[in-house]
Amino acid sequence: MSLPSAHVAVGMGVPFLAGLARFLATKRLTARLLFVTVIFMMFCALWAVIPDIPQMLPKEFQHWESKIMHSGYADVFFFHGFLDEHNSEDRGLLEGAMAIYAMFFLMLFASAKTVRDNQKKIDRMKGNPSSPTVLDSLEKMSHKDMVDIHCHILPGVDDGPDTIEDSLAMCRRLHELGVVHIVATPHLPWREKYEVDKITAAYNLLKDALVKENIAIELSLGADIRISWDLIERLKNGSLLTLAKGRYFLLELDDFTVPPGLEDFIKRCNKEGFYPVLTHPERNVLFCSDYERIRKIAQLPVLIQISSCSLVGSLGAAAKRAAMDWLKLDLVDVMASDAHAVNMRLEEFNKGLFAAQKITDRKRLEDLVIATPSAIVQNKEIEVIKRNIKST
Repeated sequence: MSLPSAHVAVGMGVPFLAGLARFLATKRLTARLLFVTVIFMMFCALWAVIPDIPQMLPKEFQHWESKIMHSGYADVFFFHGFLDEHNSEDRGLLEGAMAIYAMFFLMLFASAKTVRDNQKKIDRMKGNPSSPTVLDSLEKMSHKDMVDIHCHILPGVDDGPDTIEDSLAMCRRLHELGVVHIVATPHLPWREKYEVDKITAAYNLLKDALVKENIAIELSLGADIRISWDLIERLKNGSLLTLAKGRYFLLELDDFTVPPGLEDFIKRCNKEGFYPVLTHPERNVLFCSDYERIRKIAQLPVLIQISSCSLVGSLGAAAKRAAMDWLKLDLVDVMASDAHAVNMRLEEFNKGLFAAQKITDRKRLEDLVIATPSAIVQNKEIEVIKRNIKST
């Protein structure tokens, strides 16, 4: 083994092993995998430059060399194919092999350091109660009366929770986050079926369970209604679920198209006494690229609702950018969770509120999660809601 090769092996291997050994104190699976990988790669590197290593092992293990070297993967890990082809005395090739391993070490060390630094931050927050968390910041702003008007929380009716236990777990977590009123809004139709009776039964089941479990959350019923040609007629005959039996309803568009007559459709809804709450338009690729269109729609008797998780990038970079821009431009009327499970958008709802605090003021944020959604479930006049929004 040449002196430069030894310098590369020792110079790159020792400090990285030392750093990873310290990193093992975090007891993270990532750290252990990185450590094992580095040990393996160092062994491969040494075997490449010192082919007689197996002779140093006990005799009962020496037969492993022939099995390994005759496998199809030997050349990949050990460079033996290259070294045999070009003669193991070719020091330039040997130095190249060691340089490649050195780059692997560098990447592994960078990954290890990133995970280790993140773990340090987590440990510091756990060990220091005075460290501000997302929930602490929100509690300082007294966000304890929030109303979530868009939540897939009913068991077994759509792509939300499967069981009543899952629904109750969501309710408990939302209550911990400061939500006091949830409007259950399953997809309607779901898989092309309008199963209102099934939805109502699940709603009654959850409402009774909340009482039995002593969970202090008020529950109302609504639906996340997909736009369709007969939507207005269904609203008129009562075959669709409006929010808390009022004049407002969630209107869901496709993520990739905007109906050309959307403005006229909204006006026809208004004429019949119904007011759409446009759900998560920041997910729509056309709205994301045409702020003027969403601005014109926001001026109509309609409310714009974004999902809180959009503000932390859970729905993609374009949705995050649009949601943040629209907040700054005062185009948003309501923020909601659009949660489907404890591990689907619930924690992001909380993080999104924290992100919103950096964009808008306290009064405006409280309107988005308390005042306006409360006015919706109380079925107040849209002129009153719009006037209150503009006054902030």
